[in-house]
Amino acid sequence: TGATAAIDVPDAGAVTAALAERGWGLTEIWLTHHHGDHIAGAPALAAATGARITGAAADAHRLPPLDRAVAPGETFDFAGHPVHAIDASGHTVGHLAYHVPGADVAFTGDSLMGAGCGRMFEGTAPMFLASLRRLAALPADTLVASGHEYTAANLRFALSLE
Repeated sequence: TGATAAIDVPDAGAVTAALAERGWGLTEIWLTHHHGDHIAGAPALAAATGARITGAAADAHRLPPLDRAVAPGETFDFAGHPVHAIDASGHTVGHLAYHVPGADVAFTGDSLMGAGCGRMFEGTAPMFLASLRRLAALPADTLVASGHEYTAANLRFALSLE
C-alpha cells in the first residue's frame, strides 16, 4: 500500500536514513509513551515527512502534538489492517502497546521485553501486572517488538538470582 509506520522515534535522523536506504516514505508515527528516548525525534520526523502522529489520548499532554489520540481498547486502520491500542501502563501511566493481528506483531514499547519488562517509573505493581496479563493473552505466535533490546542483560539478571 505504500503505508509505513515508525513506532517511537528517539532520533529523526536515524529513521530518515533507514527510510532513504529502503526507498520508503513515512505515513505514520505511533508513540508508546512519553519518555524522550521514544518521542524526541517525532516532531522533526513528522515535519519532514508529513507523517501522522498517534499516541495515547490520556497522555497527550506529555506527547508531541497528536494527529490521532487513541484510548486503550480502540482500534484504528493501518494499510487495511486493524491496529488495537492496548493499555500497557506500568512503566509509565498512559503507556500503550499496539497489536496488529493481521501481521502477528505487537509493539510493546517499554512494557514487555525479551525475558523481562520495563522498569516501573510511574505505575503500580498491580497496574503493571494487569498490563502484562493483557499482553500475555495475545496469540502465542505474536512477535513482540519491544522498545529496547535487553534480553541478554535480563537473562544474566535471572541467572544471578538462580
